[in-house]
Amino acid sequence: MKQWILTPEKYLKEEEARRLRAYLEEKAIVALAKQKKAPVRDWMIADLALSSGLRASEMTHLQLRDIYVGKGEQSLFIRNSKANKSRAVTIGEKLK
Repeated sequence: MKQWILTPEKYLKEEEARRLRAYLEEKAIVALAKQKKAPVRDWMIADLALSSGLRASEMTHLQLRDIYVGKGEQSLFIRNSKANKSRAVTIGEKLK
């Protein structure tokens, strides 16, 4: 089995991440007008990954009770992340 090695050129560049976010957000806005949810979900998943740095497994285990957004709050509670540790992750105002 070939080993996959993470190197700097495999990361999205800042401009690539910005364009990806803009593209997905545009698709989500159009989808909302058409009462479609999948593009909104896709935008949310990508924005969450890019904004928070969560691992894919951490995102899949998020539950509504783990989301703290409101007046003065904007964080996610990650349960049983790597090494079975829990942690809080602050999210940006736009993602909130």
